Amino acid sequence: MVSKAKQVQGDTYGTTGDIQVKAISRSKIVVALSVNMGAPAYNSGGLLDTLQYVNNTSVYIGGQDDPTCRIKLTFNEAGIKVTQKQADLNFGCGFGHGVFADGFYKKRSSKTPILRH
Repeated sequence: MVSKAKQVQGDTYGTTGDIQVKAISRSKIVVALSVNMGAPAYNSGGLLDTLQYVNNTSVYIGGQDDPTCRIKLTFNEAGIKVTQKQADLNFGCGFGHGVFADGFYKKRSSKTPILRH
């Protein structure tokens, strides 16, 4: 989970996010990603997709709504580095206004997840 957030009078300010990954073959994974930018707007974004997995890397390519979207997942033993790029910095990748999934998501478990989105 990535977290650059702090609590102020019951509101969460800053970015929080979670990613779950399940291998379905040696070269394919299912990814469930969610991210929230926090107060005051709580804009959020997420994706659930099956991706190719090669050399500890997967790349999500946006669909019809945003073909410029690229979310790169780079895996290591400690977690996943997420890098997001898109043309529209306000609503890229179909996410809410100003939402970015960039960050390092620490590995919390080696158990096979029950994916939720």
